[in-house]
Amino acid sequence: MTRHLEECLRKTIEDRNAVTIHLFHALGPLPPQLLESRGAEDPADEKKVEAEQVQLQESWFIRARQEAEPLLKAATARLRDLHFSDAEIKSHFFLLNHREDLVAEILKAARDNDCATIIVGHKSHPWLREQFHSHTAVQLKSAAPDVTVCAVNM
Repeated sequence: MTRHLEECLRKTIEDRNAVTIHLFHALGPLPPQLLESRGAEDPADEKKVEAEQVQLQESWFIRARQEAEPLLKAATARLRDLHFSDAEIKSHFFLLNHREDLVAEILKAARDNDCATIIVGHKSHPWLREQFHSHTAVQLKSAAPDVTVCAVNM
């Protein structure tokens, strides 16, 4: 975590008694061949093909989570260094198949978890870095003026 992130985090929580920090990591997009199955004429074969497709998607998701796990573990360790307990830190993954959905997915995740502050950082795929220039924070703030937004480079 960067010094700017630590400062933003401290300012955000200094007046609050109970805090839960939700770490979200966007996975994806799914490889094109996993988006849709090849289908089948026979309904019984179609069920088999669909089940295989779901299995392949789930396997991809598990591998993607495993690859991202060290990043979240490092962030969690840094938060522990800042005196947050494991009970105050939650990790989440979500699948981002369409880049243009990034802001909406961040807001959905924040609202689903009753977050009043969003601190966004990036250290990931080139397409994700493209999304995280200054306008991402502006878009988040515009879409949710009731939420505090802080954008940092990791």
